Amino acid sequence: MRFAVIHNPRSRLNLRDRDGFEAQASRRLGSAFVRTTDLDTLRSALEELARRSVDTIAINGGDGTVSHVLTAIAEVYPADHLPRIAILPSGNTNLIAADVGFGLRGTTALDALDATPRRIVHAVRAPIRVRWPGTDRAPVMGMFQGSAAYARAIAIAHSPGVLKYAPHDLAVGVTLASAIGGLVLNPRTRRTWLDGEALHLRDGDRDAQADKSFLFLATALQKLTYGVWPFWRGPGTTADGVHYLNVHANPRRLPGALANLLRGRAPAWLRTSDDYESGCSQALRIASPGDFVLDGEMFDTGPHGEITLESGPRFSFLRSVTA
Repeated sequence: MRFAVIHNPRSRLNLRDRDGFEAQASRRLGSAFVRTTDLDTLRSALEELARRSVDTIAINGGDGTVSHVLTAIAEVYPADHLPRIAILPSGNTNLIAADVGFGLRGTTALDALDATPRRIVHAVRAPIRVRWPGTDRAPVMGMFQGSAAYARAIAIAHSPGVLKYAPHDLAVGVTLASAIGGLVLNPRTRRTWLDGEALHLRDGDRDAQADKSFLFLATALQKLTYGVWPFWRGPGTTADGVHYLNVHANPRRLPGALANLLRGRAPAWLRTSDDYESGCSQALRIASPGDFVLDGEMFDTGPHGEITLESGPRFSFLRSVTA
């Protein structure tokens, strides 16, 4: 198997490099080991890998690194010859690796990638491709998107006081829990968060039932960390696409809804409530002036305050059976 490694030295676990991974990978792979900290270097490196027809790329970083690499690959590789992806989780946020990660990291992962194909299994996912309609802005791809309360929580979780004590994905969970607790204890916080933000959702030809959201989430993954799965599908709909949850502003029975959704449950009362919408779609349109988060990174919605979320190209993700 021909493979290359894209290595982000700034990722949280890579900063330590306790087993000397960077030196060993560079020695073993030569020019197929790419150390990159900026998008221009990443794109140039991937253009060279595409010219050499490298068919497997290991990404040594967190969710943000994975998002950047998938976006660049889709730009430079032929659509019908996308490389296989092995994710070596090393970042502040590793939600993607929880679903389609390689299962190993460090030099152990290099050994497994050198092994016979029989020791590798595949999972196929189509990342979310985010577009800004009416602009020439290049699309980006990722696996987990959030707006409204989620974007607020990420902004708080990015603060040094939170990240100092917890990895990003755990910090977001703690922050959301703290914010929800504040809804009960602090009237000012309760009103600010529950009033939501302007966000109009269109799923295909169907408009959402409200123009303000307390919380919006979308993912192309099929599993999240800690057993959380806050999505459900209607009868007759496919599981292949962009899963989404839209919680309207000032939702009723919010504590009970969150208690169920955080455990992957969607009882009948929740599915039939006018305050909670969920589904799986090939294309969503979001009109909102507020920022949104894609794989831990903050983005604006552009001059028109509008983005689309659609299923991108299908990638094959590798997992070692030795993990």
